Amino acid sequence: MNADRLNDISPFVRIAKIVTSSAFSNSWIDYDNVLTYIEDGEAEFSINGITYPVSKGDLILVPPFVNHLINVTSARPLIQYIAHFDLYFRKERTFWDNVGISKDGQNEVYPEEMYFSGFSPVSRLPYVDQKNVNCSFLKMYREYMGKSPNYSLLSKALLIELIIIFLRNQKIYSLEKGIVTKGWAIIKKSIDYIHSNYCIPDLDNIKISWDCGVSSSHLSFIFKDQLGISVHKYLNQVRIEEAKKLIAIGDETLSSIAERVGFASLHQFSKVFKKQTGVAPSHFLAVYARRVEA
Repeated sequence: MNADRLNDISPFVRIAKIVTSSAFSNSWIDYDNVLTYIEDGEAEFSINGITYPVSKGDLILVPPFVNHLINVTSARPLIQYIAHFDLYFRKERTFWDNVGISKDGQNEVYPEEMYFSGFSPVSRLPYVDQKNVNCSFLKMYREYMGKSPNYSLLSKALLIELIIIFLRNQKIYSLEKGIVTKGWAIIKKSIDYIHSNYCIPDLDNIKISWDCGVSSSHLSFIFKDQLGISVHKYLNQVRIEEAKKLIAIGDETLSSIAERVGFASLHQFSKVFKKQTGVAPSHFLAVYARRVEA
């Protein structure tokens, strides 16, 4: 690991957000680095097949194109402070504001952006650093949301401070190794299959397990045992997350969106959407539209 390379970095903070989740499990692959601070709650981060239990005060850094799955394990909501960033400034990438890989060029791998792939993804912070991270992140979040003059420059400085804290506390977490997730190859294959085929209305455990080369009962067992969620519930979570993205774009009716994400009817879509989000899709659409207009 060449520490001197860090003297040349010029981070670009793409997104800064605060996310609160309850009884949640989902997976991502991003084209940029993702830094997450656990403000409250507990969860398991499965990163490339290794499961890391995390809780309040942990700082997690996931490099680009690394599959990571988050499973909330506490009764309390999981509160995450999240920053998506490029380690090196590239003007052509500053126009991207999406999460996940969905645009031309976002599949390109820049070796210098993979700097953190050789580190443990989790640093456990002492109390003093927890307070510093909380303060710095909230300041970065306010700058990102407010878009004040030169906010990107201040966000860059604050992010560098967070990266330094992450690196200085690597040794603390290194004493507690992550646990290799049982059946990770099967779980990852099933997750990849779900993300590629969630739009199929009759997609079910049998079809998914057949693609993975295991029985439906075995897939159900390892999925629930390792991720704490059923295959069916995970599939519906993927569908609803995709639906929320389409609603945000605003180019389609709810009936069209329901069909695109794999629901047989608008009624079924609305029922699942409300169960997962607490509001009907029509209400979600109205709230999002008001935010855009504001």
